[in-house]
Amino acid sequence: MRGINRIFILGRIGHDPELKKTANNHSYTLLRIATNRPIRKEDSWEEITDWHQVRTWDHNAELCVQMIKKGAPVAVEGQLRTDSWIDPQGERRSKTYVHADKIHFLPNKRSVAAK
Repeated sequence: MRGINRIFILGRIGHDPELKKTANNHSYTLLRIATNRPIRKEDSWEEITDWHQVRTWDHNAELCVQMIKKGAPVAVEGQLRTDSWIDPQGERRSKTYVHADKIHFLPNKRSVAAK
């Protein structure tokens, strides 16, 4: 059976995106996206922030650097991916992140309200 690996995140950017290049000259950017969820604590509700690591490539990466800043709302569609490597001490390491296929730039109501 073939599996399904799709993820959709709607949240806010945690820092200004920075364009980087690989050794093969491919553009990419790493985004940290915050999402909030309510949890019950005794008799009240609190919001907890979850941080998601998102990687986007080439044209999408360049658009992110041009179009969004810290605090901007975005929607991301993609898949979960895991990179594995051996660190300098010989230990196996891994990191899971969202590989973004699509980035949707949403209207920022915070900046509209300020005008």
